[in-house]
Amino acid sequence: MIIISDKYGQLGNQLFLFGHFIAVASEHRFVVANPAFEEYAQYFQATSDDLFCRYPHKTSHIRPTKMRRKLCYSTAKYSTILISKLKLGNRTFRAVVLETEKKYLLDSPEFLNLLKRATALFIRGGLFRDPSNFEKHGDKIRAFFRPLRVIEDDVVSLVKKAREKCELLVGVHIRHGDYKDWRAGRYFYDTPTYVKLMHEVSTLLEGKKVGFLVCSDVVHDRGAFESLNYRFGNNHLIEDMYAFAQCDYLIGPPSTYTMWASFYGKVPLFVIDERDAVPTLKEFKVVTA
Repeated sequence: MIIISDKYGQLGNQLFLFGHFIAVASEHRFVVANPAFEEYAQYFQATSDDLFCRYPHKTSHIRPTKMRRKLCYSTAKYSTILISKLKLGNRTFRAVVLETEKKYLLDSPEFLNLLKRATALFIRGGLFRDPSNFEKHGDKIRAFFRPLRVIEDDVVSLVKKAREKCELLVGVHIRHGDYKDWRAGRYFYDTPTYVKLMHEVSTLLEGKKVGFLVCSDVVHDRGAFESLNYRFGNNHLIEDMYAFAQCDYLIGPPSTYTMWASFYGKVPLFVIDERDAVPTLKEFKVVTA
């Protein structure tokens, strides 16, 4: 069994990390548990009833509560620290700890041999990846991260309203909160920049009536978008992400949030990596891994 014992980033990063372990678990038929997913477990069908957030899915005999999830996560986290720093690993318990931004390939012989030798392999780090198996087992990953039905119903309602006055719906991710400081504000674009891009996308899709679903982590002045056919999201972390997954196109700054929506819904995404970027259709690509 693999145990993901520490958090890496926010929702999008954690979904991709978990997803890559599900991919390798599907390929090589072993169990992965992710107690570090405790913050978001309540929102997904496969994890809401499992204290340990396991794949393949299994319902816990003990009812998951926030306190129990936090205790489970803390136990896994500090067990990893003890095993790795004090070198307590043996044939039963082992740990793999990555330095920040270091990538580790899960389909490497090194990892697979380590996995075979350990009963419980504790994992700490954010860039464990298996791109080929992630793409191969993509449908299993999507099925595992299906949100609760009440969330799905809210998403369907939101998207239905957003599509009432358009033929094509474009999701727009405006990330302002933490992007003011992340990487010295490189990907922090002001609202007029997004409005300009939205007009350019409308021109790009000329001949179709285009509507926009705008989701953000801050409140925006509706007047800034009055020249466009738009609707704001529900301001719910999961609902907005999965509403993006039902759009026809997506635009947004570099973010695993929109990348996950692109992957989950197989929606072409244009990543805004420059303030004066002008999108072309060939630059919209579906994220596959």
